[in-house]
Amino acid sequence: MKSVGGLTHGMGMGDARRTEWFLSRPACADMNSAMQEVTGSENTTRGQHAESSQFRMRRNDEDMRSLLNFLLSRDPFGCDETLRSI
Repeated sequence: MKSVGGLTHGMGMGDARRTEWFLSRPACADMNSAMQEVTGSENTTRGQHAESSQFRMRRNDEDMRSLLNFLLSRDPFGCDETLRSI
């Protein structure tokens, strides 16, 4: 979880800070990809990482959309007045 200017650089490493940092990673990755596309540059080590392939990025996007649709149709925080045993 170490990154340049990341978690421990003067900001501490409490639960709230770790959560904020972790949840910001997808947005940071999207911005990084967009900047590489705009500038015509590319990460030279990209070929080493299976997670960076077009197929994998497309699959991750599909999985994220599927999860989002699932959560939107089954609101885990809805107001349900019934008592349920879990």
